[in-house]
Amino acid sequence: MPDWSDDKRESIKHTVIGLIAVHAVCVIAVLGLPFKWNILLLIFLLAATSALVFRPKLSFATFFMLLIIYAVPLERWNWKVWFTLRPIIVVSLFCFYLMLIRHSLVGFRVNRRTKQILLLFCMMTGAFLFSSVNALSFLKSFRVTVLNMTLFMLFFIVVQLTTDVTRLRKYIGHWMIAGSLLCLFGLAQLIGNLYGLDLDALLFPSFELMPMGHTEFNLAGMVGFRIRSMFTDTNNFAGFLNTVFPFFLAAAIYFLSIRMRRRFLLFAVGSLIVGSTLILTLSRSGWVGLLFGLTVVLVDKRRHIFRYGNVKYILLPLLLLLLAVAPLSEFVSRSVEGRLVEDRSLEIHRFVAQSAISMFYRNPIFGVGIGNWGEYYGRYYKPGHEHWNAHSAYLQILSEVGIVGFVLYLVLFYLVLKQILYFKKNTRGYDSEVLGSGLLAGFIALLGANIFYQNYTFQFFIVFLGLSFVSGNVVERQEE
Repeated sequence: MPDWSDDKRESIKHTVIGLIAVHAVCVIAVLGLPFKWNILLLIFLLAATSALVFRPKLSFATFFMLLIIYAVPLERWNWKVWFTLRPIIVVSLFCFYLMLIRHSLVGFRVNRRTKQILLLFCMMTGAFLFSSVNALSFLKSFRVTVLNMTLFMLFFIVVQLTTDVTRLRKYIGHWMIAGSLLCLFGLAQLIGNLYGLDLDALLFPSFELMPMGHTEFNLAGMVGFRIRSMFTDTNNFAGFLNTVFPFFLAAAIYFLSIRMRRRFLLFAVGSLIVGSTLILTLSRSGWVGLLFGLTVVLVDKRRHIFRYGNVKYILLPLLLLLLAVAPLSEFVSRSVEGRLVEDRSLEIHRFVAQSAISMFYRNPIFGVGIGNWGEYYGRYYKPGHEHWNAHSAYLQILSEVGIVGFVLYLVLFYLVLKQILYFKKNTRGYDSEVLGSGLLAGFIALLGANIFYQNYTFQFFIVFLGLSFVSGNVVERQEE
């Protein structure tokens, strides 16, 4: 037991008791989980609390960051309480709980960049609350504000748990592994579907998974299948892959440039798997993100790519890609063509975009209220469609929280981009050429994809944003 004064020990005791009491109330009264799960959760938290009190230097950063990374894509695996409780939410609450205890023991420390982000999050929360004045449903605005606060909490957790370049390198490596596994599972879903095999029912018969809702569509007699893997929506899966693909591509080009051909081949194959899966999601927003990310990597690596000696290595992945999609060539060509010329869908998206602009003109300063886009759309534009959204992050933000909230989001994206560029400029070798390029391309790809979709409120977006932001922090710590 550390040598603490009586006042310090008393303070710790009250902190621990208070946190356990708050958790017990939240779990039992709010989450509404079965009694046995409440007991197991409380036992786990008591054990973790005791471990941190008696061993305050105990490191749990890597363990919880890996839990976050592998839990964040599991959108379809959830528990139905009074809201959809997903694994990443449970992991985040556990982690934040233990972080509070840790900070009560060793002190609360954040660097100046993180303080800027925390101040920005407070301002964004204020803008959300101001926007609710114009809301048709104040309760929904309040609920969505709380949801955004949990996203800010997750961002803060990622930043605080990533303390050095070594850990950042490790976490991004696992991000790539998680993406690869999800791609392999998604491809297996696609192949199984083509042969009438429901892979989910076969592998997860005892789990209550959210329905796939494949959004099947008939194209000249052929049924299209949009890969979702463990995500609830193909566009979210495509958005996630937009943050994975640039790392594989940047790594392949980097190892080619330093003549490590085995590693080049490994990451080239990974690029093909992730890239082809991203295309097969049939997500138009995902394709836009892919174009943005691919452009950033190609521009950044132009000196390595456009060399005469590298031509054969560039042609090899293209040949492998053709061989990989050849058995599905008819399916792929018709599916892609169908998504591009789907007039009905394009017409709906245009109407939705026009509605969002109209809402912005109604309340340009603070918007119609965060979380109230569907409420306004269903009442004034298309009755019975209250569950719809703007299908564009930027139009959604403008219409719901007005120009004030939109500017604050731009500031957030600017601060993250600034940190990525700082990391890339002040590192060398693998860190700059792979991690820096991958973070930059993935970030730009997400911003591009969100022009035609909105996954900025999903946890995977926030985790990637946290990793991108903290990249600059870890370099600053090295320089101190």
